[in-house]
Amino acid sequence: MADLHAVLPAAFACLAEGAADPASAFRNPALATAGLGAAPGLRTLVLRRFAPDLRVAELHTDARSPKIAALRADPGAALLFWHAERRVQIRLEGRVMIAGAAEADEAWAVLPASSRATYAVTLPPGTPIADPAEARQDLPPDAARAVFTVLRLGFDTLEYLSLARGAHCRARFGWSGDTPTATWLVP
Repeated sequence: MADLHAVLPAAFACLAEGAADPASAFRNPALATAGLGAAPGLRTLVLRRFAPDLRVAELHTDARSPKIAALRADPGAALLFWHAERRVQIRLEGRVMIAGAAEADEAWAVLPASSRATYAVTLPPGTPIADPAEARQDLPPDAARAVFTVLRLGFDTLEYLSLARGAHCRARFGWSGDTPTATWLVP
């Protein structure tokens, strides 16, 4: 991609695809957090919504997850998307807001039953167990809803890297207001 001004719309289209299409490689980014111990936290989540006008990526998680404590201590985070077939990487950096109950209620209301079931696990994520069968999904619906949490990454930096054969390119976009600054970077 030789036109710097075409990169941002292309990146936003990739992210919109990930939010809309469960089969998209852009659907499951890795979320990086500062962590609470010596090591940073890194885990894969599902991109549920992308609002380019607000520069917000929405994800869902369990409130009992260790990443919630890490984000409360330091809301700075990054999302990394990788599409192996297209050889495109997109990285978003910003701050995560943990949505309130009313916003989580709205997201829960449209969440498919199969996705709701993932929040019905009795034990918190990361709890040591002797056998996978101990991770039972037997919380009642209201208790499952109570641990469901919406995360919104408001990003102020977007990096786009294309490793297309013979035409590598990398660009960074940064916002301090409504209009981004853009620059090419060495891939």
